[in-house]
Amino acid sequence: RTPADHPLAHRLLAISNAVEHWLDTHEPDVLAIERVFSNQNANTAMGTAQAGGVIALAAARRDIDVHFHTPSEVKAAVTGNGRADKAQVTEMVTRILALQQ
Repeated sequence: RTPADHPLAHRLLAISNAVEHWLDTHEPDVLAIERVFSNQNANTAMGTAQAGGVIALAAARRDIDVHFHTPSEVKAAVTGNGRADKAQVTEMVTRILALQQ
């Protein structure tokens, strides 16, 4: 999370720097980014979309495939239910990845 009182350009730069470091460290083959859809809070949707764009750009510079998915698509893929709550998603991700609880 970046400080809300910082200028937008500086917040996006901080996101870019962190993502680029993560991409260089972990070298993923593919990246999934949230596809923004919101009828309720345009400011939140705009900020999420801007951050997603910065992330997609960093991936594209490294020739990493990028796929955009809605939260309900991810929930359905992980739990079988596109309306699953956070606890259900957490439980399934923990099982799928064999993580300690």
